[in-house]
Amino acid sequence: HGDTETVSLPTQATSPALIHKNQAMMKQRHARLLYRIYLPVYLLATAADWLQGPYKYAVYSAYGYDQRAISILFVAGFGSGMSLGSVVGGWADSVGRKK
Repeated sequence: HGDTETVSLPTQATSPALIHKNQAMMKQRHARLLYRIYLPVYLLATAADWLQGPYKYAVYSAYGYDQRAISILFVAGFGSGMSLGSVVGGWADSVGRKK
């Protein structure tokens, strides 16, 4: 794969300048991976989520909900996702990770 590059350190004592250079190379590699792999997938998932809105509205409307009730459902859904998503994400990081 074109993005796989290895950085090998000598076994003897390494100079601080070489360590700094290797750390900078690793940061650049991680940034490239972020931009090439994570961001496109994240943007695709976000776009798919946004595209659900009109269809959800049509389903709620077909079931007889009026515009006010549908707006309350949307605000409740996004509000709970915003507040609980942050809390549950932090909780999962602290409890779920193996150390």
